[in-house]
Amino acid sequence: MILLKIDELSVKLGSSTILNAITLELKQGQIIGLMGANGSGKSTLLKAIAGLIPHSGEICLRGQVIKKLSLRARAKTIGYLGQSQLPSWSLSVRDFVALGRLPFKDGDKISAKKILEKSILECDLADLSDRLVTQLSGGELARARIARVIAGEPTILLLDEPIAGLDPLHQLEIMHLLQNKVSEGLTVILVLHDLSLAARFTNRLVLLKEGRMLVAGPTGLVLNSENLAEAFKINSQYCVTDGIPYVLPTYPIKTLSDRHKG
Repeated sequence: MILLKIDELSVKLGSSTILNAITLELKQGQIIGLMGANGSGKSTLLKAIAGLIPHSGEICLRGQVIKKLSLRARAKTIGYLGQSQLPSWSLSVRDFVALGRLPFKDGDKISAKKILEKSILECDLADLSDRLVTQLSGGELARARIARVIAGEPTILLLDEPIAGLDPLHQLEIMHLLQNKVSEGLTVILVLHDLSLAARFTNRLVLLKEGRMLVAGPTGLVLNSENLAEAFKINSQYCVTDGIPYVLPTYPIKTLSDRHKG
C-alpha cells in the first residue's frame, strides 16, 4: 500500500532552489533513510513532508493532500522530530513525553494515560520518568524526544538525525526501538549519516545530491560503490559479516582540482 506520494516537490529559498522536482512513492511499515552530503536537502525534504515550509508540487498521505489537512489533523498523523536541541524548560520526563498527546487534549484521559505509559516503557524511561529532562544524558534525552513523538501515535514518523552525537550503544538502542515500532505498522523516514546503520536498519534509501534525487530503492541496491561515489565522493565496499550488512568507506575520490595540483 502506498502511504506517501510525493510529486514534483520543489523548495526555493529566495532565488536558490533547495529541492528540485522530487518524486517518490513510499509504502507503509518501513524505515526509509534519507542520505546525502551536507546541504543536499535532507532536512528540507523532511520539513516539507511535515508541512513546515512552503513548497511547490504535491505531497499526499493516503491520498490526502497534506497541506489541505487542518493543523490538528496533521499533528495527529505526522510525528516530526527536528535535529536534537536541549530542552528549554525543566519538565519531568513524564510531562515532557506527555506533550506528544497535545493534539488529543479533548480525548479519553484514561486511554491517553495508557498510551503515555506505554511510550515511556518502550523507550526504557520508566526509571527516569520523574527526573528533569535537563538532567538527562544525551542518550536518555534522545529516547525521551522519541517517546514524545511516539506518544502521539502518528501514522508516519519523521526524524532528523535522531542518533547524531550518540555513542554506539545508544545508537543501536534507538535504531532497534524504531525497528520494533515499524513492526507494529509505523512508518519511519529519517535522516542518517552512518552508512553502516543505514545498511543494517533501513528498508529503503533515498539518496540526494544538490537538491535532486540521485537514486531511491531497496537499501542494498542503493548502497553500491557507484552511487556512493557520486553522492559523497568516496570509494567504498558493501560487506556482510555474520548476516549483518555494513559499508566500509575506503578513501576519498580526488576532485579535478586535486588532480591538477598533483
